[in-house]
Amino acid sequence: MKAKRIGDVSPLVKADAKNSELIPRGFARLLDHSSDSLRHIQWLWKKDILGQDSFLIGPPGPRKRWLALASAELSNREVEYLSLSRDTTETDIKQRREITSGNAVYKDAAAIRAAVNGRILILDGIERCERNVLPVLNNLLENREVQLEDGRFLMAPSRWDHLVKTGTPEQMLEAGLIRVDEYFRVIALGLPVPMFKGAPLDPPLRSRFQARQIEHSKYHDVQNITPASKKESLNKLLDVGYAINSPEARKLGAGVFPVDMVSRLSPLINEAHTAFSLFDRLYPYESGMLTDSSVKSVSGLLASDKLDLPRERHQLSIQNMTFADDNAIINVSGKTGIMSKAEDSFSLPSTALSSGVENPDRIFHPTGGRQHQLVEILASLSVGDVALIGNRGVGKQTLANEAARILGQKTEPVLLYQDMSARDLLQQRVTDEKGDTIWRYSPLVNAALEGRIAIIDGLDRLFPGTLALLNQLTQDREISLHDGTRLVSAGTFAEMLSEQKISPAELNAKGIVEIHPAFKIIALAEPPTSKSQWLTSEIVPGFLWHQESVKESN
Repeated sequence: MKAKRIGDVSPLVKADAKNSELIPRGFARLLDHSSDSLRHIQWLWKKDILGQDSFLIGPPGPRKRWLALASAELSNREVEYLSLSRDTTETDIKQRREITSGNAVYKDAAAIRAAVNGRILILDGIERCERNVLPVLNNLLENREVQLEDGRFLMAPSRWDHLVKTGTPEQMLEAGLIRVDEYFRVIALGLPVPMFKGAPLDPPLRSRFQARQIEHSKYHDVQNITPASKKESLNKLLDVGYAINSPEARKLGAGVFPVDMVSRLSPLINEAHTAFSLFDRLYPYESGMLTDSSVKSVSGLLASDKLDLPRERHQLSIQNMTFADDNAIINVSGKTGIMSKAEDSFSLPSTALSSGVENPDRIFHPTGGRQHQLVEILASLSVGDVALIGNRGVGKQTLANEAARILGQKTEPVLLYQDMSARDLLQQRVTDEKGDTIWRYSPLVNAALEGRIAIIDGLDRLFPGTLALLNQLTQDREISLHDGTRLVSAGTFAEMLSEQKISPAELNAKGIVEIHPAFKIIALAEPPTSKSQWLTSEIVPGFLWHQESVKESN
């Protein structure tokens, strides 16, 4: 790998990376236009050279994760990623006991794999974890030592190297003394508490990290990502977004606008979509996530930038639809005035060769603005995953099923419930007919692998910290499962195959599995209330939001 430099700092590169599939890909491109991001990466490299662990703290959004992954990508370092939640236990961090061939065996978890193999361990969501869980890493962070349940002892590299002089490496291994690689580092990601909800860091654990505050991307950096022809509408969104994120607005309880996700909507910026409709998809401030006074504050900011007028100047409808090269191409149009109309076209990956056949039991009727709602949902699906917010009976499930029918794709229902754990959301641990423990994919993961549309019903029922586990999947199309398997996007999977010159089956055997390009998520939820404020600032960047209601003409 060609050496890279930022200023006068070169990264600490591990030349003998044995598992190149664990090196992040594509995240450095997300930060190409940002000098501010390069300064953060340079700081991470300095801490790495000094042998120190890092803690990136800042407002909700994917930027902290992107910076950590981009830093590892540019320095050719392997990564173990662990998303934390209130369900995370010591076994998820260190070792997990499994039953194999009738015998109990211990399998190393993310932290131990990273320590032994010299990888970077990324702990995402420090504030979501129970306060008494993470201190199990204290000794590993401070002294690079830890006692494992299987009897082995991980030892600091300097002590191990000194002790091995009295014997041989084989004798050390027989004694259960394992060397922690000197390239092992930890990067923790978290929100500032108590500004945001979460558990404060245990003081001894906090002292193990070198912290750096990460704010949202700079205004001009987000601008540079979008084509020049679309900057007028983009500037309107950014003006309001950065005003909401200002310290003055934050004191008024205006929440956090996900400015780092604005570039996702750039393909939709045209005359067929108003600036307000795009703003509302990123930041559903009228859904109940804010108090009445905060809603008035945001409305005032919108009015000052003239972003709130007009809210809907058209009623879009589908004109025609074609299928080519595993994509569904939808052409839509709508009137923007008495004598003028807007036209738009967007493409979605699909597993179908033609649109879904007519269903005799179909209950969707394109009247009273329903056709326009459907088109807007399909447009959002072309650039990201969608969440529909509405009271019971407004037809959220019907709209989701109709979108799948039009795309000719099968659906996978995913029912959430209040006591659902983070583990159950992705995998269930079960026993086979021989009594051995195995991991079974959840319906959500099956949908990702088979290219179905996952209809997640009940976002409002799930604990917000558990729901945040989906952020990596919805924002990056990657996710790490509890058994060590990594699901990656089709583009990343193809890049790995090209680099390593191996077959898909061989890459699957290494624990890397491709997410089908046609996989989509349509989530359904009831509006947040004062008693159930599930729509937090950490959840907002994960979806494009649509607020559904019953029209009078329906």
